[in-house]
Amino acid sequence: MASLELRIFGQPLRVEPPEGAGRLRFDEALGFLYELDDRIIALAVEHTTDEEVSCRKGCSACCRAQPVPVTPPEAYALAMLVEAMPEPRRSQVRARFEDRARRLREAGLDGHFLDRDPELTPQRAREIAAEYFGLGLVCPFL
Repeated sequence: MASLELRIFGQPLRVEPPEGAGRLRFDEALGFLYELDDRIIALAVEHTTDEEVSCRKGCSACCRAQPVPVTPPEAYALAMLVEAMPEPRRSQVRARFEDRARRLREAGLDGHFLDRDPELTPQRAREIAAEYFGLGLVCPFL
């Protein structure tokens, strides 16, 4: 895996893969990609606001109020994480995922999160978000 160097706000940003990393699946590269994401966000925050940003480890506000999109590699990594959990935690988390999926299906919202609608209007996106928020779904890991 090659290192990655970008220029963000005119500053060089270099991220190196883990030592000895050869070919990686996307889910195995998530740590590398998260580091890149965190550093880009930190530079953006530094250059765009004097206000404190509330996002931080342990916050969970987004996980309680909105759908948090995940990529297929992230979904795979989450599935592997759940599989590695000891019982009864694994069964509890699986049951929570099943509950959230069932509630999305029953509300008719599952398709909106599984398929991209090229004709989705901003107004309809707001309506879907409001419907989702009304369900009170929280992340199965919380």
